[in-house]
Amino acid sequence: MRLAQISHVQVLMSGWMPVALLMLHRFLASRSRKALAGFVGCFLLQAYSNGYYIYFLALAAGITVIVRLVALLLQRYELWTPASRTTEPP
Repeated sequence: MRLAQISHVQVLMSGWMPVALLMLHRFLASRSRKALAGFVGCFLLQAYSNGYYIYFLALAAGITVIVRLVALLLQRYELWTPASRTTEPP
């Protein structure tokens, strides 16, 4: 192993980000405590693995939550219907 490249090992540790976002999506869809615990666990593992990427994960998680809240508000006031709930014309 080349010691000159050892500082790049932390950049390779970004694998917890997609798993954390998956758990966040599951939590927002089902309100499951397991999914929330999975998200928090993956978030912390990402923070311990690479502190630089935690900012990217926090930004992605924040955008995901905001988009989900806007979608719920639009559904509540019947301004938007998801494609999965639309009916096909006869």
